[in-house]
Amino acid sequence: MKFRWAAAGLAAALLVLALNRESLGLGLAAARAEQRPELLRDATWERPDSAKAFSRRFRPGTRAADLIAWLRANDFEIDAQKGSASKRVAGFPCSEEIEIGWRTHPSGLLGSARAEVREAGCL
Repeated sequence: MKFRWAAAGLAAALLVLALNRESLGLGLAAARAEQRPELLRDATWERPDSAKAFSRRFRPGTRAADLIAWLRANDFEIDAQKGSASKRVAGFPCSEEIEIGWRTHPSGLLGSARAEVREAGCL
C-alpha cells in the first residue's frame, strides 16, 4: 500500500514538473539576468535625457576621473581618448546596449556626459 502512495506521489510530482518546465526555465533565466548599473535604472530606451540619476551624478563640473572610476567599477569597455564607453547587459527578457559619452575640459572636469540605453535583442 505504501508503495502505491509513493509511486502516485512521484508520478504527480513528475507531472507537475513536466507541466511547469517552461515556467521554471523562464524563472531561472530571470533570476540569472544581469541588471543595469543603479544610476541607469531610470533610463528609457533611446532617450538619453531620461537617465536622470546618471545626469545628476555626472553633471558638468564633476571630475572626469569620477566618471571613469564608475565606468570601471561597472565593467564598461572604455575609450577615454574618445570619451566613450559601452556595455552590453544580458537582461531578461531583453538584453540592452549602454553607450556613455562625455567631454572633458583641460582642467579634468566634465563639460558634458550622456548615457543612452538601447534594446539589443528580446526573447
